[in-house]
Amino acid sequence: MSGHRTDDPGRPRPRFPEDRVPQVRKRIAWELSQLDVGPSWTILTGGARGADLIAAEEALRLGARVELCLALEPEDFLNRSVRDGANGSVWEQSFAYVRDHATVEVLPGDAGDARGSQIFARANDWMIAKLAAAPEAHALLIWDGVVATGGGTGNAAQQALKTVREKSGTFTIIDPTPRAYAARQRGPGPKKILTLTGGGLRGVISLEILAEIESQLRDTLGQPDLVLADYFDYLAGTSTGAIIATGLALGKSVDEIRTRYHQLGKLAFRRSLASVPYLSRFGASGITEQLEEFFGTDLTLGDPRLRTLLLLVLHRIDSDSAWLLSNCTQAKYNRTDRLITEGGADRNLDLPLVKLVRGSTAAPTYFPPETVQVGQQRVRFQDGGVTAFNNPALIAAVMATVPAYGLGWPTGNRDLLVVSVGTGVRAQAGPERSWQPLESLANLGRLPSVLMNGSAFSQDLLCRVIGDCRFGPELDREVGKLTGQLFPAHDLDAWEQQQELSQQVGIPAIGQYFSYVHYDSDLGPDGLTAAGIADQDWPAVTAMDNYRQIDNWQKLGTLAAQDVAVGKHFSGFLPPRPSGEAA
Repeated sequence: MSGHRTDDPGRPRPRFPEDRVPQVRKRIAWELSQLDVGPSWTILTGGARGADLIAAEEALRLGARVELCLALEPEDFLNRSVRDGANGSVWEQSFAYVRDHATVEVLPGDAGDARGSQIFARANDWMIAKLAAAPEAHALLIWDGVVATGGGTGNAAQQALKTVREKSGTFTIIDPTPRAYAARQRGPGPKKILTLTGGGLRGVISLEILAEIESQLRDTLGQPDLVLADYFDYLAGTSTGAIIATGLALGKSVDEIRTRYHQLGKLAFRRSLASVPYLSRFGASGITEQLEEFFGTDLTLGDPRLRTLLLLVLHRIDSDSAWLLSNCTQAKYNRTDRLITEGGADRNLDLPLVKLVRGSTAAPTYFPPETVQVGQQRVRFQDGGVTAFNNPALIAAVMATVPAYGLGWPTGNRDLLVVSVGTGVRAQAGPERSWQPLESLANLGRLPSVLMNGSAFSQDLLCRVIGDCRFGPELDREVGKLTGQLFPAHDLDAWEQQQELSQQVGIPAIGQYFSYVHYDSDLGPDGLTAAGIADQDWPAVTAMDNYRQIDNWQKLGTLAAQDVAVGKHFSGFLPPRPSGEAA
């Protein structure tokens, strides 16, 4: 058993801060209980503050024999690896207790490999050699997944894995990284999901709606500095929605994102002179530079600075499949056991976030695909809007509630709120063309928009049927809005059948899986006229890539934002105002 020391004071990027000790101790105790550790067991560990001493204390508590494998003589080791951090006196007491109740061994002068000057790396090698000599071997490491040069926990993990596999033992990694969003995964109370639809630069419309939601939440909750990451637990985005969702998940205000988004549009959506018509209208460098400048180059999907759960939708080209990447730490491909695999570490939490966002926005004919290193593979991604999940509302609810995805949140219209924000919707009608080849080329150019609009509509429709739709614009003239009671008052038999079936299978009835709100802008003639858009601008406004239409999209978004009514639409999901404040 080995792992990270607790962080030195002022460590720039927290790895194992002192306030994570109780959680790590609890997890170590649970893992030892799963192995049925007791007096017949021998536990090998170092003596550094943090993982080593926690493991030793918990093993002694269970009556196991502990071998304390020190890289230096006890007093020197105490000064180098125990007293030098925060809570040094507490760890010193822990070290004294373990030393007095364990078998203490000091690294022999000839132990280790060619890295003789690296005393702590040599100590790890020595401990692994002891593990290899045992008739049965198991390994438990406290590790954040980063492989540093010159030895350390990462190298120890790789060596221990080989030894454990040879002996058919268990290998467990506990990641102590303090992720800001971790409490959102298991916290009590109703859960709130915000989903953002793809649609190119029409994301400007979404931002105006989001600004109104943020403003009303600030007023309703009496929190003038509230950002949407303070209210929503899970953010999901496809394509341009992925950009906005990532900014919100990092705790940025809508105004900050809006300013940067407008700049991104003007710089990234400039047609390259070298672009090939109907292949890629724009180069990748402009949007990549803007994303890196806004989010930073070092962010990963599991970055500790993310304040909410985050879901990004991409399309993997070689397998022609949707890739639904979330930062849930309990998801199969995010778990710490992915850090050590036959082919090398491939935990999705460690994928570069900017590349994933860029991949989600790589709409065919607009931007070239994005290549991401996933384990030992180089994988090419394109816009998630070409999947079935351009509107990610339903898939976000599924991933939040189905236990196989790692969360398993409760379902029900009182337990889960899904708020979906669109980028404008209409059935586009282009001018007739008499020459067939030109018509085919024009249709090819509109293909991403056609796919995205159809996908967004179908997901919105399904959400209104499965969920309890509190608000949404008209879907079409046949079904209307599908808000409120799904079954007509006269069809009591159908309603009773649904309730009976719900009780039998133990899941909410149709129309009650979650509460659902959908805000969007009407890009049809009525909506464009109401927003004051000149007739000659209509074709450009319904397109996705004309940055000169930002002002018109803002008008449309401002008009759509008039539908936002947080007090009514979010009722039952609003925490009380601070005591003493009037509403």
